[in-house]
Amino acid sequence: MRSTVLLQVLFALAAVAVVGTQGVALRVWTPQLIELDHLPWLCLLLGLTTVALTRVTEDLRRPLLALASLAAMLSFSPLFTAISIGFIAAVYAVLFSRLPNAAKVAFLVACVAAPIVGVARHHPAAVPPDPLLALLGSMFVLNYTFRLFALYQAARAVRFQRQPFVDCFLYLALAPYFVIVPYMLAIPRFDRFQRSIGRHNPELVATGARSIATGVCIATAFTVANAVFPLEQIMIRGGLEGRALQVMPLALLEYPVWAVFAIVGPALILTGMQQILGVDVLPPFDHPLRSRSVADWWRRWNTHFRELLVDLFFYPVLLRLRRRPYLAIWLATLAVFVVGSTLFHIPKFAFRAGLRVDWGLWRRMPSLPSSLGSRCASNVPAGDHAGACRLWLRSYSHGCLSTSESGPAPWSAGCSRPMIPRSQYAGQSTRSTTPLSHRARRRGLDYSDDDNLVERGVLQSIRLLELVDFVAERFGVEATADDLYRGCFSSVSAILRFIAGGQP
Repeated sequence: MRSTVLLQVLFALAAVAVVGTQGVALRVWTPQLIELDHLPWLCLLLGLTTVALTRVTEDLRRPLLALASLAAMLSFSPLFTAISIGFIAAVYAVLFSRLPNAAKVAFLVACVAAPIVGVARHHPAAVPPDPLLALLGSMFVLNYTFRLFALYQAARAVRFQRQPFVDCFLYLALAPYFVIVPYMLAIPRFDRFQRSIGRHNPELVATGARSIATGVCIATAFTVANAVFPLEQIMIRGGLEGRALQVMPLALLEYPVWAVFAIVGPALILTGMQQILGVDVLPPFDHPLRSRSVADWWRRWNTHFRELLVDLFFYPVLLRLRRRPYLAIWLATLAVFVVGSTLFHIPKFAFRAGLRVDWGLWRRMPSLPSSLGSRCASNVPAGDHAGACRLWLRSYSHGCLSTSESGPAPWSAGCSRPMIPRSQYAGQSTRSTTPLSHRARRRGLDYSDDDNLVERGVLQSIRLLELVDFVAERFGVEATADDLYRGCFSSVSAILRFIAGGQP
């Protein structure tokens, strides 16, 4: 089985080297920064590293990954390697120092802003910078920016307890990032990254091989389709020839269909390269063309970037204003789309078209359901934490939904308080004793104590705020944005552990 998986990995990487050198675009919203002549060597390096990782002990996995990453970085530029090592050491020292939080954020912002201001071409006209500096600055900003702030968020969540330097180095400079510049796609959670790189997972390696092979097929298909039907050039030509109205319908094809077609292939290849090295990371796109609404598109499109924006901008605003939940939702959403998304898109536009502001903002109108509150908690004894939490969740999830094939629940006719016997929830599992209807299953309401309540659709933003308030009022335990980041409210079991732990 091991030999079969390794052969799949080697064949997939060989396919990447072949199609990449033959003109298939292997880049994600960035300029082409990697010399294509280096691509076969980089793929060979990844293949040899994958083989070696299956034959070394867990103690040697991190040093081996670090050596492979340094080799990949050196193939790009020895000067960039020296700068990066010093930079990562400085970031490590600042993040895990006793400096104020504002000083740490200012340091990270300055690290990203300095190359953009000093290297990016100005607009509309300016003297171009030195080509080498432009190349190094582009790689620095487009490679490090997003994982820098993800690392900051992870460090803040653990109250800046010092982490192993090699883990931070690998998180920022893993070898695949010098094959395909990741920009905003490869942003795994740091804690998940740490857990996964220390052990060998054959299933993850096999998944990575399949992801690379699938990405090669999609990227090749897009290259062929774009050569036959160059959509962007057709639209530009139509506009220049005064046929803007005639080519305008093609904009609906260009985004989202053509955009998804162009990006999914390289994204799968990059994700697969991380997975064959042991990084437990999910694909950054979750079938976005299956979206049924703007909100559904936001959940499926570029999920790594979405999670980073939610952690950095949404949760802090949400928790600070949680006493006014609807205002909190709107301001947190504005913080994500107007502040966070705009700032994080500046590097892409700066290195592609000069340093200027693009005010094309996305809008999202979230659905804000009515509140059910936490009045039902009075039905549970004071010492029964589990029963109180389960009853609170039940009263929300099934408040106005038929949970039985035979008819609606007793409170679904507009009752303000769910009439549920105390014995039904005290000390019992979260799963209902009544069979759930097909509608309930489709909405993800059939969950266990360890299921993720957000992913299952049980908790939405307003409900999450109400749950935080309920825990604070009922048990006297206040939550912070970092507690949400750590998943303290992600499941019934996590909530009970959070309550038992007392103050966060």
